[in-house]
Amino acid sequence: MLRPILFLALLCILLIYFRQSTPPPTTSPSSSSASNKLKHPKTSSNPIKSNRVVAIGDLHSDLPQALAVLQLAKLVDEDGNWSGGQDTLVQTGDIVDRGPDTIALYNLFDKLRKQASDAGGKVVNVYGNHEVMNLGGDLRYVTEEDYASFGGRQKRKEAWDVRTGWLGQMIYSNFNITYIHNGHTVFSHGDMEPQWARLGVDMLNHLSREAIWKSNYRYAPIFQGSGK
Repeated sequence: MLRPILFLALLCILLIYFRQSTPPPTTSPSSSSASNKLKHPKTSSNPIKSNRVVAIGDLHSDLPQALAVLQLAKLVDEDGNWSGGQDTLVQTGDIVDRGPDTIALYNLFDKLRKQASDAGGKVVNVYGNHEVMNLGGDLRYVTEEDYASFGGRQKRKEAWDVRTGWLGQMIYSNFNITYIHNGHTVFSHGDMEPQWARLGVDMLNHLSREAIWKSNYRYAPIFQGSGK
């Protein structure tokens, strides 16, 4: 019984001896750099694709603050150009009134819609009550600076005409009363009562566009209370 035990003990001693006497393998510069690459992989120079949805509300003719918010959300760069990649920006209305930068802001969003589309992103504009009021001739919140930026009251009225005005046509062609994202998230300027929600987004947008085209938002059911 002792011989097998002695043999195993001797074998263990020999293994330990040879292991200690064998010099450690040297690392070549190439293998070292390869190891470093594995430990510290380079980050890609291409930005990670993003699919955020960012909603921004009332901007009220204030261009500096609008740009500050959009830059804070990483949707535009310091020059005011789209930098949001594949993100979706939903502006929920009231770009106009209470400030001097109406023209600049609508032109900004017209530019961003095109730039975002080219980048695989999206800019959505939703009507606010102030867009609807201005298109319908209700100008109670328009500032003198706003009038002056258009060249006077008459020229402003002409620009906002939904049929012939450059701004009225731009807004009518690109805005809707509500927007649904990916079939489950609804955006609108205000709340929506169940009676209207049951009609669906397409019908709501159709009814609001029809009322705005006829310039009768004051009397159109979709803009009146519960709509009953």
